[in-house]
Amino acid sequence: MVRATLGVIGAFVLMAVLVLVLSMGLWFVLGVDGVLRPGVFDGNALLNIYAVLAGIVGAVIAGWLCAKISRSNTAVVVFAALCFVMGTVNAVMQMNKPDPGPRAPGLSVRQAIEKRKEPMWFTLLMPVIGSTSALLSGRRALGSAANRQPS
Repeated sequence: MVRATLGVIGAFVLMAVLVLVLSMGLWFVLGVDGVLRPGVFDGNALLNIYAVLAGIVGAVIAGWLCAKISRSNTAVVVFAALCFVMGTVNAVMQMNKPDPGPRAPGLSVRQAIEKRKEPMWFTLLMPVIGSTSALLSGRRALGSAANRQPS
């Protein structure tokens, strides 16, 4: 039970940090004008594709970690369910954010991220993609570990 709990918690913390660092990295490398369309808070195509890929990468690595730490299919399923629940919470929070209106020039990355409202398609897609990626990655890691053990 302790090992399973550590696997879920460790994987969740790793995923949160990894996705945050990956996501913020693009903003700081390209700047506000490099990731948002002119005059608005809508992400450009690069940001949209990158954000989905960052979520998938984070979930795949975290699902693998959960499986390696916990060695438990149940822990992997719990982790995937946690990904779905937390992604859904984020979707609800984003839907309740006010529309930011037009984007004034000269905003810092922090200001732009705080004001920006993620698009609905993204907030609805990510819980499904994140939980599925984590589940498949974790189950694959468990399966590959079982295949290496002598019978």
